[in-house]
Amino acid sequence: MKKKPEYDKDYILDTVFAFQRSKIIMAANKHDIFTHLDKNPMTREEIARETNAKTEQIGILLDALVSMHILEKTNEDKKYRNTEAAEACLVKDKPGYYGDMIKHINDTYQG
Repeated sequence: MKKKPEYDKDYILDTVFAFQRSKIIMAANKHDIFTHLDKNPMTREEIARETNAKTEQIGILLDALVSMHILEKTNEDKKYRNTEAAEACLVKDKPGYYGDMIKHINDTYQG
């Protein structure tokens, strides 16, 4: 039997840290990373160039997205690619694009 959330310590910590996962997606959306990866996989250096970001920081963001199963990373050439879910809802001009809503949520979160 699953514990009720109010008695589950893991539930409390998961809820407290949930904002970190959402902020990672919001940051990637702000840099339009998913659209850059739409047509072909790229290295962190290539993505940094495309997004005008620092390579080390963008690498941290990309690896966080990999750990969240939103991006995939190949071992052999160290290139990142969208997962099916990211491709479906985080790439501009696709019918299921959530990016504008994510931007709005991020903007209202700041306030």
